[in-house]
Amino acid sequence: MAFAAVLPAVLAAVAPQSQTSIPPVPAPVSVSIGRAGLFDGATGLPATPAAFLARARAAQVVYAGEKHDSAAHHLAQRDLLEAIQMTSPSASGAFEMLYSSQQGALDDYLGGTTDAAGFQAAVDWPKTWGFPFPLYRPIFELLRNTSHSGAALNVPKKIVSKVSFQGLQSLTPEERAFVPEGFQRPTDAAYLEMLAETYRGHGGDPADPGFPNFVDAMSLWNEGMAAALVRHLNTGAGPVVVVAGAFHAYHSGIPEGVARRLPGARQLSVILLERPDCPAKLDAADLTLSTDYYWVP
Repeated sequence: MAFAAVLPAVLAAVAPQSQTSIPPVPAPVSVSIGRAGLFDGATGLPATPAAFLARARAAQVVYAGEKHDSAAHHLAQRDLLEAIQMTSPSASGAFEMLYSSQQGALDDYLGGTTDAAGFQAAVDWPKTWGFPFPLYRPIFELLRNTSHSGAALNVPKKIVSKVSFQGLQSLTPEERAFVPEGFQRPTDAAYLEMLAETYRGHGGDPADPGFPNFVDAMSLWNEGMAAALVRHLNTGAGPVVVVAGAFHAYHSGIPEGVARRLPGARQLSVILLERPDCPAKLDAADLTLSTDYYWVP
């Protein structure tokens, strides 16, 4: 199957920090974190909310990798941001849901210049993202009432799609502005296998000539957001909670691109899971990809 048939479905679906010198923190007040099913990303063993929050509050960037249509995941992201703001009131959010070129519209919304309706119109939310805005509104409204700070991260879908059809070499000079300096493809075997499995899952064959373009398109997604996130951090922004799909929140997604561009950045990756019950521990099959924590909210 040609990549042209694979990408629309993918678009619609889809280094652990040191624990030294972590300051003591108060007991968690968030309901969803206090009742969290938290697991160490390396061992699959249970982790305590207090230890998790200590690491989150010590990080510069915390990735909260979501399933886009899960209301529980978005509540967890909001609660995580609020918990970090208890010790860092300037903590901001960063969003896969918005193109980096829409930063001005996000600033207007979080700064109180426009309301939710005006913001959705300004960014053409149904076309730009498409998942229901009410799922995300509590996160935006928390920032609007607190730090007034956020970052729009993503590369426009039309550019990602063009790369998937024709490759990076097909981009115009204007489009190439979205390909960040230092662009790299992932090298982690497990992450590349996930990309291959995604391609197969939508009817493609990784042996097809179009598969390298698929990898480039997915890499552009991660690399573009990493570069935008580093620009936000370089403005002096406080800690950032990244609201993005789980695909991007694994270590080999956005975090790897940030680490190359901002050596020494303190990053914490959290993958939100959707499970009918909370297991005693995670199985080895859950631990194929690298992350710091898994969370069943």
